[in-house]
Amino acid sequence: MIFYGAFSDSKTYSNLLKLMLKLRKVQEVSVIFNEMVKKNEFIPTHENCSAALALYVDVGDPDMVIKVWKCMLENEMTPGWEIARNKLIVGLRDLNRLNRLPARTQKSAKDMIEKGMKLHSKTLSKLKQSLTQLGKAYAYDELLRKWKSNAHYPN
Repeated sequence: MIFYGAFSDSKTYSNLLKLMLKLRKVQEVSVIFNEMVKKNEFIPTHENCSAALALYVDVGDPDMVIKVWKCMLENEMTPGWEIARNKLIVGLRDLNRLNRLPARTQKSAKDMIEKGMKLHSKTLSKLKQSLTQLGKAYAYDELLRKWKSNAHYPN
């Protein structure tokens, strides 16, 4: 396309990304996502970000999980955050990446709780288990206090 003077716009990137996500073409999704966001400064749709987040958790690519999550946070993609957020935390835990990213995960969970977004008790339970194994039970205790003190949720 570029050879003929036609350049991709946001809608073209979104459709291409959606197709590659549907086909589960991990390498292609990474290339398109990075080019779309970094090079051309287009914002993927919430649908595409959620699907990419799920794909990267499923294939075990925590670096891309974090990139997609940051994109969602930076662009305030609030619809469906509960599902994406819980998938992020459980996914990082399942990928055994909490030892490398516990502060980032903890901060992300705190931010979510403060914004009134619910963390599933199952997610908190898995997080507790992992952080306790890493010797970081204090981080879980702090999260639990935040979760319980949030006015939206009963103790």
